[in-house]
Amino acid sequence: MRSASFAAILGWPRACSGARIMTPRPRSSLTLLFAIPCLVACTSDDAAVASGDADYRSKPTGADALAGSVLLVAPPAAPGTALAPVTLTVGANDGVAFGTPVTKLLPERVRVAVAVQTHVWSTMRADVLVRAGQTTSVAFGGLVLAIGEGPETLGLGTTVFAESRLTANAAYAAAPTVQLGGDVYADGKETAPVLPGEYAFAITPIDGAVVAVAAGSVATADLRSPASRRMANVRFEAGGLPNGCGESLVYLRHQGPGASNGAIAPKLVPVTVRTQDAKAVVVGVNDAIVTRANAGIEPRPELVLPCVTRPLPIPLGNVGAGPREMKVGRLDVDDVDVTGDFGASTVRGTYEVFAAASGEAVLARSLSTGTGVDLPAGTYRLVVRYRKTGGEVGSFEETFSTP
Repeated sequence: MRSASFAAILGWPRACSGARIMTPRPRSSLTLLFAIPCLVACTSDDAAVASGDADYRSKPTGADALAGSVLLVAPPAAPGTALAPVTLTVGANDGVAFGTPVTKLLPERVRVAVAVQTHVWSTMRADVLVRAGQTTSVAFGGLVLAIGEGPETLGLGTTVFAESRLTANAAYAAAPTVQLGGDVYADGKETAPVLPGEYAFAITPIDGAVVAVAAGSVATADLRSPASRRMANVRFEAGGLPNGCGESLVYLRHQGPGASNGAIAPKLVPVTVRTQDAKAVVVGVNDAIVTRANAGIEPRPELVLPCVTRPLPIPLGNVGAGPREMKVGRLDVDDVDVTGDFGASTVRGTYEVFAAASGEAVLARSLSTGTGVDLPAGTYRLVVRYRKTGGEVGSFEETFSTP
């Protein structure tokens, strides 16, 4: 059995910080008396360490990085309009309000999402930077999208297709992006809060409006304005008979990127037009839309009429000068009234149209009488063929001009 030390028997501490503990060996009573005060004085300096055999628990303290915040600033409303209701999201925080900071955000990149409720836009999104101990303010701009008053415009209804390019500023992340697309309802009665940037509204692949929206200001995109468009006013004569080529479709034809060999292939954009009625349709070209959609390809809009063999170049006015006039004629051909020995009768026949000067066929095929067809302005020769009572083929010809 191991024997206890003399210090342990007397209840002295086992170690002493910064000093050696000597186990006294009795030489004389005087030596022992001097050794004991030395040990007592040594242990008095390390009382905190010598509190017993329990573990010592440390509680470190320090300072964390300061949180940041994001503040969304509402734009002004255009005169006579109200701000459209929006749904705002900052990071994981839904239902954010303009003017109320979103606090306790970690210093990082966060997503700001904006949905303009009454305009049926796809959600607009952009990344902003949250900085420690700072408030990142994102000031919105106001956008009014208006159809305005005027004649019917090719491709323009109550909705248009929209896209955007975000304007970079210090609030955004290093690579600012915005996603916006889809149909937009346009009425001009509301100011939509949007992130600052350039907004394009396309009504056809070559027409529409492009507007820049700055923070804290309001811009209006008028989809009928001639300010940045080259325009033509295409007028159709009234027709009293159904179209001989089926549906009353008119196509806007423009040149677009073609095959890999570099050829330019035409693109057709169908637009329904009721050519039986007198009608005027504005055709426009906005070069800013063309640049964004077609990589700078110059459009050559042409009107393609049903059954007409050749497309019609559409004469465009200068930018800002308003539309040039283009008239489209109309030919209606009744069934053939035939008189003879057995009395009068009306029979169904067919007709063709030829250019009066060259004799070239204008229509791609013959049409049944009792129908009509739209024609370019010009002078033509009409040839009608019908079958007589005895089975012989009769014909009728005349020259006419349109419109």
